[in-house]
Amino acid sequence: MNKHQPKGYILPCALTIAAALLLWLLSLKESVELNREMAWQDYSTLFTNMFFISLLTERFIEMFLGVVRIEGKQEIQRNIDYASNDSAKQKAERSMDQYRSVTARRAMQIAYTAGLFVSLSGVRSLQPIVDATGLVGVQASLFSLTDILLTAGLIAGGSNGVNKVTSVFARHLEQVGRLSNRGGASGSTS
Repeated sequence: MNKHQPKGYILPCALTIAAALLLWLLSLKESVELNREMAWQDYSTLFTNMFFISLLTERFIEMFLGVVRIEGKQEIQRNIDYASNDSAKQKAERSMDQYRSVTARRAMQIAYTAGLFVSLSGVRSLQPIVDATGLVGVQASLFSLTDILLTAGLIAGGSNGVNKVTSVFARHLEQVGRLSNRGGASGSTS
């Protein structure tokens, strides 16, 4: 086991601690709830924007890593193609696996950094959904920080991650809609 490997756990641990801290602080105030004034179209626009931003980020990373790392990949591929025996070929294939692992790790780091820049520029995932107007001081700052970190993570997770979040959220809204239609909407006109 590589002695430097635990460094890869710092970011997920920090995010978990930030989320736990936010949940604890939000539990102190009853003024945070889902923004009930948002229409389905607003949610749809939010998730579509996040999906598009994630696609742009993925494409940026593909291009950046393709330019920066293509030479090393080609060299390893040549070693695989022209290996003189099975042992040399297996060694070259292990090198390729390690190369891909390093590339994937760098891609995630670049994606999260790009997500942070996008989020710091004003794109947020929680702010439009949650009504946090009652938060003040430290709670408001921690909410904003958590929103920035979670948005960066959502963007870093890529378009597949945004698609999964969107699907889960859509199912939840459908369920809530079915329950409210069953429960007491007899006098409403929509």
